Amino acid sequence: DPAAQGRGGGWKWGAPTATSDAVVESLDLMVELANSGLSAKPDVGGGSTLQGLFSNNKIGMAIGGGFWAGGLHNAGMGPDTFDVQFFPKWKVQRHLFGTGGYGIFESSKNKDLAWEFLKSLVDPSAIGILTEGNSTTPSRRSMMTADRYATTGPKNWKVFYDTLDKYPNTAPIAAPPYYNAMANALNQRTTEAMSSGSARNALAGLQKDLESAAAAVGS
Repeated sequence: DPAAQGRGGGWKWGAPTATSDAVVESLDLMVELANSGLSAKPDVGGGSTLQGLFSNNKIGMAIGGGFWAGGLHNAGMGPDTFDVQFFPKWKVQRHLFGTGGYGIFESSKNKDLAWEFLKSLVDPSAIGILTEGNSTTPSRRSMMTADRYATTGPKNWKVFYDTLDKYPNTAPIAAPPYYNAMANALNQRTTEAMSSGSARNALAGLQKDLESAAAAVGS
């Protein structure tokens, strides 16, 4: 298939690197920002937790995708009260994107019918239902219009696809086979770092957690 040229077969996960200098530096900065009162301390929760903090003036900026448009709108924010921009540049200006899809179980007794259903989900009308209220970014570029974001905001909505067009090193947010264990360990160790003030010690524990999780799934 010519459309597959230049594309990989999935994200290959290597050994955990929680104690690398870059990770330690990143968590050290988070600890410093929180302890100096410049940001709220991380809370164990998803995007809705951060959106609540943002809409209540507890934080002034956060990293998020197109689903924030609907989330902040539902939290009572008007379309002109917030906006979106590219990640700020430090050493590099790499961006991230998230995506998802539906699969068919190997054990399914109706694979052909399931495939027809999956194909129906790429129709604009189906995507419109799945993304109603800007709960996420449409996978069809043609559906990204000013009218779509007029009610919820943000004004600078083009940024969502521009991260792919203008920054070729934009990477997917990939999930390893041991994602659940990783997420739990990350939450626990981040909380530990905030409480103790030591990112390095917390990350040493995280490294052991991830090595055990990876070994458990043969990764």
